Order: sequence, then C-alpha cells, then structure tokens
Amino acid sequence: MEAILRHVHPWLREAPSFVVGDPPADALRLDLNEGAYGPTPRALAAIADGALRGNRYPDPEAAHGLRAGLAKHLDVDPSWLLFGPGSNTLGSLLVRICAGEGGRVVYSWPGFPTYGWSARRNGGIAVAVPTLPDGRDDLAGLAAAAPGASVVVLATPANPTGRYVADGLAEFVAEASKHALVIVDEAYYEYAPAGPSGLDLLRDGAEVVVLRTFSKAWGLAGLRIGYAIMSPALRAVARSAQDTFEVSALAFRAAEASLQDAAEIVRRAEENARVRAALQEALGARGVPFWESGANFVCASPAEPAAFIAALAAEGVIVRSTAAFGDPDRVRIGVPAEGDLPRLLAALRSATA
Repeated sequence: MEAILRHVHPWLREAPSFVVGDPPADALRLDLNEGAYGPTPRALAAIADGALRGNRYPDPEAAHGLRAGLAKHLDVDPSWLLFGPGSNTLGSLLVRICAGEGGRVVYSWPGFPTYGWSARRNGGIAVAVPTLPDGRDDLAGLAAAAPGASVVVLATPANPTGRYVADGLAEFVAEASKHALVIVDEAYYEYAPAGPSGLDLLRDGAEVVVLRTFSKAWGLAGLRIGYAIMSPALRAVARSAQDTFEVSALAFRAAEASLQDAAEIVRRAEENARVRAALQEALGARGVPFWESGANFVCASPAEPAAFIAALAAEGVIVRSTAAFGDPDRVRIGVPAEGDLPRLLAALRSATA
C-alpha cells in the first residue's frame, strides 16, 4: 500500500470506479441507456444563451427558474425539490447522510451497482436482495430486509432488468418505511407504462423519497442534472450536506427550458415504446430470451453473451454486459432512435446467424 493511503478510510482504498470508454465515432452506442435524442429545441436555445453567462455562479435555490417550473410540472410544493448532478448523486447523498459507517443499504440484485458502492464508500454494508426468477424485484424480500437497515432502494423501472413495479408499490413502501429511509428510483419514469409511482405515494403522505432525472428522456445526460422529491425537513438536511455549487447554471437553465417542450418528451416516450416492441419482437424471432422492459433498454439472454456482444460490436453496435450489475449471463441493449432501428436489427441478425 502506498504510504499516503494511510490517511484514507480503509473502505475507500480499493473502491471501484465507473469506466465509460470511448467507442469509434461511427458506432451506434447503445450501452449506457442514454436518451436516443439530445436536448429539446428550447433546451438547446437555453444552452446557447446560458453559455454567454458562463462566468457567473449558479443559483442553487431558485435554480434559474427550474424550481418553480418543475414544481408546477409535477404538482408539488417547491420546497420538496432537491437538485443534484444526476439522480444517482442524490441517491449517494442520501446514503451518506442516513447510512454512514456500519449502516445497511438494501437494494435488488442484479441491479444498479451505485447503491452498493455508495454504502461501501461510506463504510456501510451493502445488502443485495436477489430478484425473482423472472427479473422482477422481490418486494417482500426487500421489505423483510428493512428492519435493521438504514436505507432501502427500489428502482422502477430497474436497471439492468428493465422490469417495473405494476402492483404492490404502496404496500412495500408502507412496510419498509417503518424501519428505513425508502428511496424509489424513477430515473426511467418517462418510458414506463402508466401505473403507480413513488410521487403518487409521496403526495398521499407516504414517507418516501423519489429520484428522477433529466438525463434520459429529456436528453441532458451530459449536463448532469437530476432531482429528488422529498419532505421539506429531509430536503433541508440533504441540502446542507451538499457542496455550495453542485449543478451548473447551464444545466439549470436547460432543464427549465425543457419543461416547455413536454409534448416532445411524450413523443419520445411513444417512439421508444414502438422501437422497444420491435426490438423485443426481433429478439424473440431470433431465439434470444429477454425480459419485457418498461425502460429505454432491453435485458436479453443470448446463449453466449460475450460472443453476442463482440458480434454486434463488429457491426458497429455497442451494447453492454450485465456482469457488473450482478448477472454475467445477460446483455443490456439500449433502445435506439427509430431511424437507427434498421441498423440494430441488421446487426442482430448477423450476431445470431
């Protein structure tokens, strides 16, 4: 061990980090669950205008109009909203202030590894609850693990499975929140079929935190802007634990302007549903098992995952193994824009020939 590392918490000396990589410029990148389109038209205009004021610090509270605009869009009180550089950062913040050293953080596995990483980065204990055989979250298992835990996380739709909670959300939150802070991660909410949401429960008085983001359907992943919806009391504590300026003024302005293009987000979600259905149909026709998804990606189970990924890459289509998410036998395929679907289907035919 390097001598200087003696100053670092023991649990951080070998902490994992996320590597994105840079594929060829002409590749169809479907490995990061990014939105198929960039910023909306009004967001692009706001970015151009905001760049001229790049010498000014952002306003974390009014968020350059985003707080008021988003509160109206969601029909919530503005005091419920906390902004951060992506919803995953806000989830990690909540783990830091509620779990800490020795705290247990419960989440589904296979699942998004950030929850476990956040626990370990704070000296806590990651408690992974296996999903059901069909990829759905084991709500009973998660609730059973809540006693003695500090935080319980449920993602719906979930990454990498694509599965979403259609029934039992209210009962799960009511039971688990008796023991731990419950976070419902809805990063892919805009893509999901109509159904229950954590925000509905919060409005009805449930003790729950909801995470959402502008990274996916809104097309602002590169600007890093997400938000949490929670009680004002918890929001105040969480805000005090943030750094002074975590979100850029450019991101605030782009997100606020995006809200004026809400109809475009509906159009994107409808297109995503069409293309996702076509992708799932093609996988089935090629004999590749998959789980029905409610997000902008599909989790498939080819006979030889590594060879499948390599064959798609040879055709210029980049997809992702779910090994880092706890399942080495599956592959996560992003849903492309409708115009890129023929390229993906052609690559899929080649990979399964």
